[in-house]
Amino acid sequence: MCGLLVKLENMDSDGIVTVRREDNKSHTGGQEYWCSIARYYGWKACEQCDDTDGSVDCAHHTEQDMLVSAGEFLSAHVGDETDDPGWWDER
Repeated sequence: MCGLLVKLENMDSDGIVTVRREDNKSHTGGQEYWCSIARYYGWKACEQCDDTDGSVDCAHHTEQDMLVSAGEFLSAHVGDETDDPGWWDER
């Protein structure tokens, strides 16, 4: 199914993020998924070089710094929606 929206539904106190597609299918993930989920909602790991997806250091930021940034971004964007990036097609 394409053309469906995915809502950043929740980020709980343990850092577990829930995204839910408008047909009610959902995914959850912890810190290890923050960078990849945040990218779908507009976060960039490094605005200066764009050489990393956040999973490895770049010349400007450590992986840990980018993880913190992605977590803060997700927390601030709960409720946002984006087009389905194909998460459900991959499973």
